[in-house]
Amino acid sequence: MPSPHHCGSRGAWSRRLLARPGHVGASAPGCRHRPLPDTDPVEAAPADPARTAYVSFTSGSTGVPKGVVVPHRAVLRLADDPALFADRAGMRMMRLSPLAFDASTLELLVPLANGDTVVVFPPGEPTPTSLTEFLRTAGITHAWLTSGGFHLVADHRPDAFAGLRQLFAGGVVSPAHVRRVLRACPGLRVTNGYGPTENTTFTTTWSVDHADATPDPLPIGAPVHGTDLYVADPARRLVPPGAIGELGTAGTGLADGYLDDPARTDASFVRLGDPGVRLYRTGDLVRWGADEQLRFLGRNDRQVKIAGHRVELVDVERRLRARPGVRDAVVFTTGDPVTGVRLSPRSSPPPKAWTWPACAVPWRPSWPLRPAAAVGDRGRVPPSTATARSICGPWARWPGWRSPLPRRPPGQPARVPAPRSASLTEFEELVTEAWVEALGTDDFDVDEAFFDVGGESLRLAIVRRLLQERLAGRAIPLTDLYRFPTVQTLARHLHAQTEGAGASS
Repeated sequence: MPSPHHCGSRGAWSRRLLARPGHVGASAPGCRHRPLPDTDPVEAAPADPARTAYVSFTSGSTGVPKGVVVPHRAVLRLADDPALFADRAGMRMMRLSPLAFDASTLELLVPLANGDTVVVFPPGEPTPTSLTEFLRTAGITHAWLTSGGFHLVADHRPDAFAGLRQLFAGGVVSPAHVRRVLRACPGLRVTNGYGPTENTTFTTTWSVDHADATPDPLPIGAPVHGTDLYVADPARRLVPPGAIGELGTAGTGLADGYLDDPARTDASFVRLGDPGVRLYRTGDLVRWGADEQLRFLGRNDRQVKIAGHRVELVDVERRLRARPGVRDAVVFTTGDPVTGVRLSPRSSPPPKAWTWPACAVPWRPSWPLRPAAAVGDRGRVPPSTATARSICGPWARWPGWRSPLPRRPPGQPARVPAPRSASLTEFEELVTEAWVEALGTDDFDVDEAFFDVGGESLRLAIVRRLLQERLAGRAIPLTDLYRFPTVQTLARHLHAQTEGAGASS
């Protein structure tokens, strides 16, 4: 059987943790839950670390919800990892993530299992300013944010995390934002956490304490306690260090499978070697670096073969983003084996500095763009309209394409509709401007939902603030932005409210 790269002993957790009675998420010999007041004591179920702790639904890259069955031992292995948290004594963890999101395991179950303090963010949508105030007044020592939320706060309030000991960020984390935050928050540790729900919140972590020690790109690091990692080729043979392969993960963090779905469970949870180690196939391409840290390279379903050459679309995107003036890039294949991947950058012809292998990027001066073709629609983009977007600024557009969105010239301030005489078009312009400012791009259509084009709760709160400011302080409930999630529906709602106020006066 092949030998994995592992961290810590499998199946082990602290005697101190297991001996502590009455804690949420801990299942241990002798553990008894304290009865509620004025109720009869209920005998606890026999202690068994293999019992199901919870079911977390995830869609992964398929878009189809799957119930991931997570046992107690998977949570406890995080609670027992001595290297996961910086300066753990007296830890006060912020509770912010939705309960359905597996990051809540790190925020809620892990601290409680260790007897630490969990401080819940108050009701209401967080903004960079409110989050900064909460972190400071509540004495938070450890916190977790998505990469998008982290980037947003780093852009607006890089000092928000001053006073924290450790900040966890999950997803594709920008090194530039990490450096910005570390310069503004001396003494902070930033931890890049990677892991599918099927391996319980974190599979690997990598931490940095100083801005000048932040590499580009960030590693995803080494395995957490009780986790075994395998990097294998398509034939499930282990590849040597430095070679690219699909990551498989095993150990005590592994989920039991998908709820009432044996077919998908058997497809994703497989055996490696003889007699066979049960592992989860992540679908992620990685390689071990010379520093024994794992590098994430993208999904295995985004590697294409053109004229005999293997092309990593994620790598093409990464190199595009590194170019000066490029905010973001998304690369699609056209399905054409001769011309391969086609890019439509801002200018024509391309700058001479943009040199790519001929098999990867044949140049085309113009390329039709589907405004509604979001990143998640890669599999549904017809070959005739497949594109690559390099977003060089909120007003950058490509030759031959006209946007249906209302636009204003660069530098011209947003127009504020008159209270009672504004047209629906003016309200669409107003909402569009707020979206552009909050999202940092105008790559959306008026009938697309905010959360489908890269929005999140922090950015939605910014949209609300901008609209209230530009409507002379008019109160807009945040629930309205959820009830009317597109530019069209929100503009119609605001317009109707304005007309109704005018008629009643």
